Amino acid sequence: MKKQNGSLQISKYVIMKIAELAAAETNGVALFRKNRLARIIKPRGNTPKLAGNGLRSLSPVKVTLNGEALTIDVYIIVKRGANAYNIATAVQENIKSGLQDSIGLPVSKVNVRIVGVTSGDTADNG
Repeated sequence: MKKQNGSLQISKYVIMKIAELAAAETNGVALFRKNRLARIIKPRGNTPKLAGNGLRSLSPVKVTLNGEALTIDVYIIVKRGANAYNIATAVQENIKSGLQDSIGLPVSKVNVRIVGVTSGDTADNG
């Protein structure tokens, strides 16, 4: 993002964290532990890539920057009995508005993938 008096760089990690918080704050989304979600979304036989700090990147959010527009992929677990379509739509809206309000970059897409259903507040069964 170029500004008149210089440039501004926002790390993908910051964008990812804002999107994670927006998704987690949505009614009907179960709170999840990243290790459980990583087991669900990790392709068989592949090891998650190492993040810059040497820790495994186990975020349920993937950030892609296309020019100056963001594409967000988020993997969520919904609470049993909740309307999955309404929750996914609310997650899309919360992430899009949260990112646009906080960092000012346009969000072109928020792809929500529901990867599980849980009866409790957490999606980690072990």
